[in-house]
Amino acid sequence: MANRVPLAYVNRGVAFGEAKQTKRALEDFNSAIALEPSAPTAYNNRGKVYMGMGRINEAIRDYTAAIERDPAYYLAYNNRGLSYRETGRTDRALKDYTTAIALSSDYADAYTNRGILYGEAGQLDRAIEDFTAAIRANPYYADAYTSRGLTFEITGKLDRALEDLNIAITLNSSSVEAYLNRGVVLERMGRLDRALEDYGKAIALKPDDYLAYNNRGNALGKKGRFHEAVKDQAKAIALKPDFVKAYLDRGDLYLKMGNTERAVKDIQKACDLGNDAACEALERSQTQ
Repeated sequence: MANRVPLAYVNRGVAFGEAKQTKRALEDFNSAIALEPSAPTAYNNRGKVYMGMGRINEAIRDYTAAIERDPAYYLAYNNRGLSYRETGRTDRALKDYTTAIALSSDYADAYTNRGILYGEAGQLDRAIEDFTAAIRANPYYADAYTSRGLTFEITGKLDRALEDLNIAITLNSSSVEAYLNRGVVLERMGRLDRALEDYGKAIALKPDDYLAYNNRGNALGKKGRFHEAVKDQAKAIALKPDFVKAYLDRGDLYLKMGNTERAVKDIQKACDLGNDAACEALERSQTQ
């Protein structure tokens, strides 16, 4: 019975965490650790709560404590890798993901997370290998299809990207990232109406997604629907006032509409935010 008490706290803490009741979750994990300090599960789960609260260093300490108590605890390695990535320590993150995979060769999350790191480092072939391994381990893992689809898009393999993103959306029809990336692929393929549909779905799922508004605004601009496009870029800017690209894109729309004054204001704002190309464009216009 004694060993069941800490586990009961852990299970209830997990439930509280999933319900976003972080204070009560922490209380339960603290109780579990006080009752059984050698058990790794409470440390790992408390680390996840700290991670969700943005208390990254405390999360890392807990994941490390879990690993010290169980060196084969692959979940804790993966979670610590996520925390290291969040703090920019990508080398340590890569090492932890690789350890998690070595401990559990069919752990799809670790392959996907390592693949994302490889992708960010420009090692796209290795990223695709990892996403493929994740899909092999779990053919129903929508995030792995989304990530591989994005990587195929970056490498210009649009047909394969579209195939992966279609599967991702079939598996998870509420994935904002999948709709957003499929919209990008469709736009690059010249299928603007379909792209607009996907951007619209992304916005419906996440109304505060500034990238979706920016992308839809650009697609609307390509169709000559400039006034609608300007509204979308304005929304993107309202959601993220330091989003340089939206100012540049809206400035370009204003130029196409013949509104030079507003275009210059947007380019100036992009320059003020540190965009060198915008500053150079302003200098050229002043010398002409």
